[in-house]
Amino acid sequence: MHDAGQDQRGYSLLELALVIILLGVVAFVVVPRFVGRSSFHMTGYYDQVASALDYARSVAVASGCPVEVDLRSGGFSVKQPGGGIPSGKLCPDPASGYTRNLPNPATGEAFGISTPSGVSFTSGTGSPLCFGANGQLLADCSRPGGATAAGDRTVTLSAPGGASLSITVYASTGYAARG
Repeated sequence: MHDAGQDQRGYSLLELALVIILLGVVAFVVVPRFVGRSSFHMTGYYDQVASALDYARSVAVASGCPVEVDLRSGGFSVKQPGGGIPSGKLCPDPASGYTRNLPNPATGEAFGISTPSGVSFTSGTGSPLCFGANGQLLADCSRPGGATAAGDRTVTLSAPGGASLSITVYASTGYAARG
């Protein structure tokens, strides 16, 4: 019980809400200045690469045609063989090259994204990852009905300060596991 003559002190709900909003704004503006932006860019790019690998595998299975994901230091692209379809075949001959850009389902534009500044591939680049009609990684991109890749492939992205993220693509299934 409170005495009628005693002052009650405290904060109103409005004052508390304003303080919480102010703290949120300060955190939104100040925290990125203390934490390097390259790690945020790396995380976003990592998600895009992992999604592109999942998408490439799905398109290969759905279309019955191989799909190539070419990871380079400057970015990545997702392509299918270009050229005409030979008589009695479902897909163009991959030996003619992977020249047809797959559209990004979100934008409709060619699926390929440049690597953000400060982010780099530290492994997994050099030769493209190719998914066959069964979703498995192919050992040779020019032979879509050929052998499954001999081993799993790991793609690692890194940012200044030692932060890194990896994606492992399992040869037998084509599954791209984050982490």
